[in-house]
Amino acid sequence: MNPGKYITPTPLKLTNRLWPSRQLNQAPLWCSLDLSDGNRALVEPMELTKQLRMFELLIKLGFKEIEVCAPPTSEVAHKFVRTLIEKNLIPKDVFLQIPLQARENLIKESINALQGCKNIILHLYNPTSVLQREVVLQKDRQAIIDLAVNSAKLIQQLLPSLDNANVRFQYSPEGFSGTEPEFAVAICNAIIDIWQPTPQNKLIINLAANVELSMPNVYADQIEWFCQQVNKRDSLIISAHTLNDRGSAVAAAELAMLAGAERVEATLLGNGERAGNASSVTLALNLLTHGIDPKLNLTNLPEVIETIETCTQMKLPARQPYAGELVFTAFSDAIQDAINKGLTHQQSQKRAIWEVPYLIIDPKDIGRSYEGLVRLNSQSGKSGLSYLMEKKLGYHLPLELRVEFGKQVQRLADETNKEITVDKLQALFNENYIDLNTPFHLLSVNFDSPQLVQAYKRLICRLIIDYNGQNHEIEGEGIGIIDTIKTAITKYFNLDFNVEHYSQHALALGSDAKAVTYIKLADDYGHGFWGVGIDEDTTLASLKAFMSALNRSCIE
Repeated sequence: MNPGKYITPTPLKLTNRLWPSRQLNQAPLWCSLDLSDGNRALVEPMELTKQLRMFELLIKLGFKEIEVCAPPTSEVAHKFVRTLIEKNLIPKDVFLQIPLQARENLIKESINALQGCKNIILHLYNPTSVLQREVVLQKDRQAIIDLAVNSAKLIQQLLPSLDNANVRFQYSPEGFSGTEPEFAVAICNAIIDIWQPTPQNKLIINLAANVELSMPNVYADQIEWFCQQVNKRDSLIISAHTLNDRGSAVAAAELAMLAGAERVEATLLGNGERAGNASSVTLALNLLTHGIDPKLNLTNLPEVIETIETCTQMKLPARQPYAGELVFTAFSDAIQDAINKGLTHQQSQKRAIWEVPYLIIDPKDIGRSYEGLVRLNSQSGKSGLSYLMEKKLGYHLPLELRVEFGKQVQRLADETNKEITVDKLQALFNENYIDLNTPFHLLSVNFDSPQLVQAYKRLICRLIIDYNGQNHEIEGEGIGIIDTIKTAITKYFNLDFNVEHYSQHALALGSDAKAVTYIKLADDYGHGFWGVGIDEDTTLASLKAFMSALNRSCIE
């Protein structure tokens, strides 16, 4: 690698910059580029049906300005624009933004294709950066200004053909971040002189970092300086359009808003040429987590993701902020423990303010659930196990049993080197603590009537037990159900153990409420054996747990 071949950007020398001390307090005006920049960046651009579906989604989310590909660029682009207009698919409060490259034939064809459209933003752009001027266009500054001015005049001349449509103007000095600041102001002032915006009819000046050349703070300085120097600032809407070449598009857009930008152009999840655009979803939800209404409806983010993946044929990265499959998922024990405790505290205190460790947003606010918050692999520990057993399967395991079962889960994770899903967790728990029917299998049990129990203060039971394939009829008596069957079995089979733990709670499985019982048997050597029983009948749940623990003692 040769760092000497690259140029270190020279930042502006601002001595009185204001943006670092400012704080965002409102959402920007949003313009979606999903059907323009986003569509052009696809390996297979969206056909008409997918474009219409994407447009419908953008309307549903609350976008009031939506840029589409210029009609002359392709037959599909032209058909899409005409379909929106002719089928009256554009709501009355939504503006269709059309990018107009500063070329006479393209401007005329685009405006001609807009006949019948009610709300239009005509977006004129031309390259202004040093590199574009010198290498691509090979024109000096004045020639670039003339190109922009002549195009602006042409657009103004063609306005009557749009049948009194509600038309707004936008100008982009393309490559603003690579343009000399004074030249960017000069060419924008030339456009302002032609279009004569007013505070009541503002001109959008879109200051795009079409290539992310420097750190976000440099872009913010450029925005602030421009706002201080440009003419008729009160008649302008300053718009930011940030690309993600350096991975800082979202940060650059946020700093641009601090520096004076009132509007943001972006794509929903950051799709765009090269490394992509800023993500409007990320920007909007960043605002939400600071208590600012983002003015976009993102309460069903899974629907947004599904639509985008279908229309673009691109798979969303698992760690995409807010939207990725794993962004609310923890595998490590410390994080799992913090999330588990945080959620419990949040729910028990019924707090109006969201404060949960590691979760800056409530997943439910964006249509996500707590389903995948905690997942198990070889890096996880008892906290994740406890969370999943309780929240997903309904078990409140006694501490000692949780520790014991956690070792079995860890062993399986180490052996397979794979995630332990909830289904695998349930299967492992069943195998070790519930589905244990050998060598002892309880076939039937009968207890004396309640009246006899009340009279003699003792409970008598009669059991039929299958032991290694042979049936045994036995009797026993005791103070309670577990004591009675323990006495019968230990006496008949010459065993010696005590019941060290007994607990029971309701286990909600679907619409039926069942009881789950935990029993620990201990022998004279201090060895403990856990068993678990589940049944709609609390007595049978206790008997099943006892027999499970008994069989586990034989295995170990």
